[in-house]
Amino acid sequence: MRGRITKSPLIAGAITLLISIAMWQFTLSVERETMRGGTISQAETFAREAQATFIVAENDLAQMIERFGRTGDAFNNDIWDFDTAQYLRGHPTSLTVTWVDENYILRHTMP
Repeated sequence: MRGRITKSPLIAGAITLLISIAMWQFTLSVERETMRGGTISQAETFAREAQATFIVAENDLAQMIERFGRTGDAFNNDIWDFDTAQYLRGHPTSLTVTWVDENYILRHTMP
């Protein structure tokens, strides 16, 4: 009889410990999934905002290319300076605008 009494608290303690560990692991997994969902949501928001910004920048650069193409073969520094200054004011994250010809040779840079 004495052997059964001493084993009973040990078994109860072991079961309590295992249940505590299982609950802790479950809590960690729920927290991890919650954080992951928030991170994915933030990444999707950033991707949408970046895409919208890049589309606007691409359209503005396309307008500069079209305008430069209308000036003929001669490069006009005044038009280039005006267009790039406007572009850089409208897109403060851009540091410079560079014109590269069809042979990929650097022709003009602003500023």
